[in-house]
Amino acid sequence: MNRLKIGLVMILVGLAVTLYFGAQLYQYIVLATTGTKSTASITGYKRKNGSGRLRPAFAFNTTEGKLVNTVNADVIPQIFKKTGIKYYIANEQVSICYKPDNPMIAVITNWTSWIAYPFVMLFGCLSMLIGLKKIGSKTEA
Repeated sequence: MNRLKIGLVMILVGLAVTLYFGAQLYQYIVLATTGTKSTASITGYKRKNGSGRLRPAFAFNTTEGKLVNTVNADVIPQIFKKTGIKYYIANEQVSICYKPDNPMIAVITNWTSWIAYPFVMLFGCLSMLIGLKKIGSKTEA
């Protein structure tokens, strides 16, 4: 009976992780491909809405000439860093995409911004496979 419970929990956790980060990757891809492209200058690191992990903060001008200061809207932290703890340094120029109707929602568009999503989704799939194997096994291990 324990293997059944453990298997079901692993399947549910794996499914939740895979679906959540799959949806986040989809949103990132949609914004990065359909958003308005611009160049921003890194201003530092801030917490979105005052809490959570530190995210790169940047400033850029919209196509209408309005100056926008915001933080990176992606969910997952970058896994490749070039300066110790932080990936970006102050005043570094980065390529971004933002929503034309809401420029406060913007993402940095480089491969380090999205590469962690497939790894986390792979972890979720692996959890589901282990859960299925646990349910299908005949012995209590």
